[in-house]
Parts: sequence; structure tokens; C-alpha cells
Amino acid sequence: MESLDASFLILIDGKPLAKPNTSGGDRTQATAGDGTLASCKLENGVLECDGWILGRLNDEDESLGLKEVMWLKKEDGKEGQLQAVTAEKNGNDYKLLFGGAPLVQVDGKVSVNLQQETSTVQVMMQSK
Repeated sequence: MESLDASFLILIDGKPLAKPNTSGGDRTQATAGDGTLASCKLENGVLECDGWILGRLNDEDESLGLKEVMWLKKEDGKEGQLQAVTAEKNGNDYKLLFGGAPLVQVDGKVSVNLQQETSTVQVMMQSK
């Protein structure tokens, strides 16, 4: 599914996804563990938090290595620079896929791993 009805928090290996570091301009790699918790919304394949959108860039390299997950300042047309985010229902939880791949965090930096799922990701729904 490309939309969820409520806002949610994301924990990666028990570390919360942080809001974007706005001192990095209009684009910055997502981090987990430090910073203010990012309360996210997923609508029409776009994951958003406080005027920023999160995802994998369409123009990433074609290797099978880790792919950075980036925050982009939400502006007209920026959604088209990111691959869609989807949520799969998994029992009482959701599994988020960024361009078809699950999130991982390595030393606090958030990426996706195209080859295997190496992190535990929790989606914590917030009350409406």
C-alpha cells in the first residue's frame, strides 16, 4: 500500500529515525539514533516529515551495495526525484520498503540493503 491512515515513528535496530539535519541544505542522508524523532506520514508513495520527504534517489548508482536514504526539502517536483515508499501489512505491524528494499542503519546512517535484510525495523503507529 502506498498510504497509511496515521502518522508513525520508525525504529531501526531500536534507534529512532531522526528528523533531517536542516543545516545540510536541501538534501541530507537520513540518520537514526541522534536528534529529534521524525513523526512521518505516508501518502501516495511519498514519506513526509515536517516539510521534508524521505526516500532513495532515482539516480543512484547501479551497484548492489548499500543505497543511501535521503531527506529532500519538499518543493514542487522533488517527489519525482525519489523512488516510491510502500508499506506491507505484516501481522499487526507494517514493513516499509524504499524502492522495494528494507531499511538498514550502519553507524547511525540510514540506507537500504538490496541483498539482504540486516536490521530490525519497527513502525510505531501514533494515534490519530
